Amino acid sequence: MSVYKKLLVLGVCAAVLTAPMQAAAANVGGAGLERMLSQNQNIEAVSVDDYKKDIKKDIEDYFNDKVKILDNALKNKQIDQATYDKTRAALEKEKKDACDKVDSRRSTQSIDNIFNSAKSNMDGIIDKMSASSGSKDENKPNTGTGTISDTDSAKKAINDYAAVILQDTYSADDVREIQKYALEEIDNRKDKWTPAGLEEFVNKTKSRMEKYDNSNAPADDKEPTLPAPTDYVQVGGNWVTPVATYSQRVNVVLPIVNMAKEDATDVIVTPVLDTDPENWPFDIEQSSYTVKLDRLAGENVNGDAMERRQEITWNFRTRKDVTSGYKKIAFNVQYTNSAGEQVNTTLNTYVKAVGAPGSGTGDTTSTPRLIVTGFDTDPEQVRAGDNFTLTVHMKNTAKRTAVSNVEFTLKAATEGKDADAVYEAFLPVAGSSTIYVESIPAGGTTDLVIDMKAKADLAQKPYVLNIDMKYEDEKLKEFTASSSVSIPVYQEARYEISEPEVMPSSIDVGSESNVMFSIYNTGKTTLYNVSVRFEGDSVSGGEAFVGNIQSGGTGNVDTMLTGVAPTTDDGIIKAIISFEDNETNKTEVEKELTLYVSEPVYDDMDMNDFDMSDDTKSGFPIWAKLLLVLVVIAAVVAAVIIVKKKKKARAASLLEDELADSIGDDAKENKGE
Repeated sequence: MSVYKKLLVLGVCAAVLTAPMQAAAANVGGAGLERMLSQNQNIEAVSVDDYKKDIKKDIEDYFNDKVKILDNALKNKQIDQATYDKTRAALEKEKKDACDKVDSRRSTQSIDNIFNSAKSNMDGIIDKMSASSGSKDENKPNTGTGTISDTDSAKKAINDYAAVILQDTYSADDVREIQKYALEEIDNRKDKWTPAGLEEFVNKTKSRMEKYDNSNAPADDKEPTLPAPTDYVQVGGNWVTPVATYSQRVNVVLPIVNMAKEDATDVIVTPVLDTDPENWPFDIEQSSYTVKLDRLAGENVNGDAMERRQEITWNFRTRKDVTSGYKKIAFNVQYTNSAGEQVNTTLNTYVKAVGAPGSGTGDTTSTPRLIVTGFDTDPEQVRAGDNFTLTVHMKNTAKRTAVSNVEFTLKAATEGKDADAVYEAFLPVAGSSTIYVESIPAGGTTDLVIDMKAKADLAQKPYVLNIDMKYEDEKLKEFTASSSVSIPVYQEARYEISEPEVMPSSIDVGSESNVMFSIYNTGKTTLYNVSVRFEGDSVSGGEAFVGNIQSGGTGNVDTMLTGVAPTTDDGIIKAIISFEDNETNKTEVEKELTLYVSEPVYDDMDMNDFDMSDDTKSGFPIWAKLLLVLVVIAAVVAAVIIVKKKKKARAASLLEDELADSIGDDAKENKGE
């Protein structure tokens, strides 16, 4: 039987039942009319139960049709097995959710709307499967609904769905706000929508409205099912839950019935008052609201509980600060049973409160906020010029509000500049610094992971990384926020050490040698507490404190080493240069130099030290050899002197001859004249 035929049958049944009731209403008393209403409710309940069964079967049939489409797509190799399994699981979940919602509904119109929504959602699941397969093959199944083609059809779909949800919602204000926002968003982007984009937006809006359906309500907002009482005096009948609107008066009725065989007497009923509007949503206008009943008849009087029940009615004024939602009202009941025992019990009923606009639903959480709870880097120390992986830990602090469409943009502070432009301290390796997260549940966490590179010329210090956030709450309301983390950057210490000058390079034990060299800081970080010491078996001393060497600076070492023992190896001495970074981490480097140390040699010519007895053994004594050397030296010196004197005398003789010749020539010339 089709849905519309079922609705027609139910309408006919309702008309048939209503006519006799209207005719009989004038001829029966209150109890008789109430009994007829009760009978009519039972007949309608049976009809709705049958209708639920039929709709659930229709949902099952529609599910099977979609599975056939899946089977054909897999058979024709249009999708792979993984896509098939994922899509079928989504269809099964949609079927189960729809059937569960059908069971929770009380009106045929709501049930019919659930069926239509389930069909639309199953169509969407198949559409998504077709799109994800990435093929434009004409043989692929055409599963598109085609119902959303323009902005008008999109707005109609949203309005129709909102009307369905508003029939049975625990927060009508929230549904209307989502509806209003969605309609405005469609108009604002009227010329930019595509049919696919509109359909996706409509489905997303429906999903957000669905969260406020009464079947999805939080535990403290969902329309309750009264628990089975543990005593014979109980809440009786299927009484309609009253609606308590802020600042208005409302009648609250407690239908009470005695389920025991014997009567209950001296029944005292007292509402439990409270100053908390969540526990007592009414103004306290008088000191007591106690009502006394003389007797509650038992089954021995009348076997029909509906006729035995009594209704106690109070008229309360709803508080102006009440929040929307279902509120539990408690009543203390005291009575005497047939054995003469006094019994105390508590009965609960409910009212549906409607608060003033903007009053909310009792949720004290306001704006959902995302905060940074910490971060990690891999490697732990970020060094300038190196790549690193940054993991930022985020948390949604809202207790009841999830956020979605979360966009994180990571941007480092500007640091320095190149020839033509400034640059950021950190740059993403992949080129994009934006991270998208589909949703974060209330109280939930997520991690942002991105690979970044630190600029090579950064100074050693912490750098700020800003995190800009955009997200939406469950009502599609947009929020922006920002946070930051501070990432320390370390510079690798860079330095050069000149070749040591050692003067002299060979000394005797007890003597000193001067050692000089320079330390150049070629890095971007300061070298702190630079000092030098020397290690070697043949020397001691030489310790020197250079101090701090700034970036680009030079530290000079000029010290003395003392020989303490003869060198027994290759004469290598180690200079140990140590320094610290800005976190007092110590580094030591070695520089080798060469210095020989030997025993001293003494020249003593005391003739008494010679052993004269050795002369006969060698054949020519040492002193004689020395004397011979002296004689030779003296002879050479004398020869030189003699040669010089002869040269001088000869030169003088030649000079005299030249003078005599010159005088003779002059005399001859004078005579000729």
